Amino acid sequence: MSIRISWRGRVRLRIDTTVEEIRDRSGNGDIEGVLCDFSSLAQVKHLSVDLHSRLEVLLTNLLVDLLTLERQSRIVNVSSMVHAGEIDLGDLQLKESYSGSKAYCLSKLCDILFTYKLADDLKKTGTTVNCLHAGVIGTKLLHTNWGGSGAPVSEGAKTPVYLATSSEVQGETGKYFVNRKAAKSAPVTYDRGVQEKLWSISLGYGKDYLCS
Repeated sequence: MSIRISWRGRVRLRIDTTVEEIRDRSGNGDIEGVLCDFSSLAQVKHLSVDLHSRLEVLLTNLLVDLLTLERQSRIVNVSSMVHAGEIDLGDLQLKESYSGSKAYCLSKLCDILFTYKLADDLKKTGTTVNCLHAGVIGTKLLHTNWGGSGAPVSEGAKTPVYLATSSEVQGETGKYFVNRKAAKSAPVTYDRGVQEKLWSISLGYGKDYLCS
């Protein structure tokens, strides 16, 4: 299988180092490094135009036409088993009770809600959309917010790569995976009303970039 990889990061030196390491270990030279800060919607807009010419809601919406042109395209979103079990659509910025860990858990809940909504929207296109829990991995995020140790990054890559490449999940869509197996996410994630409202609110945040 021939795979082209675009590796996104915020620091050019780290991007270049990672790209070279992937090339050396995989033997795949078709890898590019892309400088983009996903906290800037302007940079996300620029990234989508750049990719189209030669994902969360904003990037995916900007690229969805391109993705659906290809038969059997796959969108894979990385969530977490610590995704929140509830959501206040009136306070998505957590202005009333912000903490880093709470924001993380909420963002991972949103990842799943977006996944299920987009999977339903694209079900007639042949493009599949799934999400996953990669495992408890020994990253800086884990050490900073929760402490303890975790599995190596190579272990965390197994389920994302499986969903992106395996013939075993061809045609599977709108699912949450743990250890390469479909699993149940929090009950709120299956609420179509919540999915629709969150999607609409998120499009509102990015409307200036989607319409320009």
